[in-house]
Amino acid sequence: MKLLPKNRANIDLARRLSGMIAVVALGSFMTALAVSPLISTFANAQVVQPQAGPASFSPVVKAVAPSVVHIEVSQRADNVNGPAPENMPPGMKEFFERFFGNRPPFDQQGPQGPRTGLGSGFFIDADGHIVTNNHVISGASEINVTMKDGVKLSAKLIGADTRTDLALLKVDREKPFPFVTWGDSDKAEVGDWIVAVGNPFGLDHTVTTGIISARGRSIGAGPYDDFLQIDAPINKGNSGGPAFGLDGRVLGVNTAIFSPTGGSVGIGFAIPANLARNVIDQLKGGGSVKRGWLGVAIQTVTKDIAEGVGLKEAYGAIVSAVTTGGPADSAGIKVGDVILEVDDKKIEEMPELPRLIAAIPPNKTARIKIWRDSKSRVVNVKLGVLPDEKTLAESANSNATENTVLGLTLQTLDSDSRREAGVDKRSDGVLITDIKADSPLAKKGVQAGSILMAVAGVSVSNPTEAVDLIRQAQKTGRTAVLLLIRQNGSDRFVAAPFGSD
Repeated sequence: MKLLPKNRANIDLARRLSGMIAVVALGSFMTALAVSPLISTFANAQVVQPQAGPASFSPVVKAVAPSVVHIEVSQRADNVNGPAPENMPPGMKEFFERFFGNRPPFDQQGPQGPRTGLGSGFFIDADGHIVTNNHVISGASEINVTMKDGVKLSAKLIGADTRTDLALLKVDREKPFPFVTWGDSDKAEVGDWIVAVGNPFGLDHTVTTGIISARGRSIGAGPYDDFLQIDAPINKGNSGGPAFGLDGRVLGVNTAIFSPTGGSVGIGFAIPANLARNVIDQLKGGGSVKRGWLGVAIQTVTKDIAEGVGLKEAYGAIVSAVTTGGPADSAGIKVGDVILEVDDKKIEEMPELPRLIAAIPPNKTARIKIWRDSKSRVVNVKLGVLPDEKTLAESANSNATENTVLGLTLQTLDSDSRREAGVDKRSDGVLITDIKADSPLAKKGVQAGSILMAVAGVSVSNPTEAVDLIRQAQKTGRTAVLLLIRQNGSDRFVAAPFGSD
């Protein structure tokens, strides 16, 4: 691994680290100068005495270890599904490894032979329900679990949730199973002890300890990213295993690691217990998860956007698209509205909105505070049921089609595209993200990256407005519509003939 930073982010990190090193060195030097008058500056500073750690983790381990199981899965090589590394998002491919190498949890045993994989899980009741990760069992033709006492049982899949990477299994026997209970992850703090139990590399019931390093981590795994970062060493095979507090309650489900080397470097991620418990309860009740759905596409409210809409601070989520006929559309939410609160809970950062909406049961009415025309208002929205991923993708394609006209694909302007095109933050306009190569406008020199400022003399601020104005002009019987285009820093009018969609 090269020590020299490769990009600006690394340079900034290197500077911060060097500053930290300088502070440590300075601190050592000043400690040595006991007579220095500088020391008196800190004489009245509050000193927090660290609490003593446990003399041993053995009592916790003895209590919880029987509830942790070793999971083995198998599947034929020609029936494997799941993403290969080359098909994954760049961020996940470069920085994060699922415990099974960014592939389904299978190691091939021959060209067409069976594939097998290992993972971890834990009992949540005496009836034999086991929590694990979805990626541990995804596509498996056979699932077996081995308990700490060596008993091996065949498991069946009750349900799985790809959006949170959780799955629920079930095994049966006459004797009750040992189990653990959920803790309150909302009360877990950075610096709290954590105990992980699992099966790294097949080493049965391995125990590691550490602390919660951070909360609310987003790693690009999905819209509900809200991971606990832990430094207890976890490796391939720990997937689906529990992370315990010192009271023996589950605070998280180990799911992913940051690993430049493929092994543990002390940066792991666990699904918080409160999120996992809600998902698992639904899987246990019906085998599937139903989430609230608002029906909007959103963007981060940057400082520039906040200033542009008259907000004193940059927070909330700005609506960039509204699904036609969806809950938000029916309630009157529009493109350009900024969603500030959901049921009196402030949206500090954009990713909080989908998590809050998803946590509300479908068909419940949510009280949503929005910002429009430089003032706030409350909209009551009866939430729908979040569609499956295939339906959402089809809806997104449908919306994209609606924002395509005259061979142009249009998108709401953000701060970056405004800056690149030289469009003032107070000015209207929509970004042309794509243009058909054989369209009349392309032949007239209009290029992707240009800004559509006005249609038939009317300024436009979002794709829907632009499309509606063009369609209206077409209905009047005109053969063309006049567009104002800003390209390469200058404005020009272009007559766009109809029939060029």
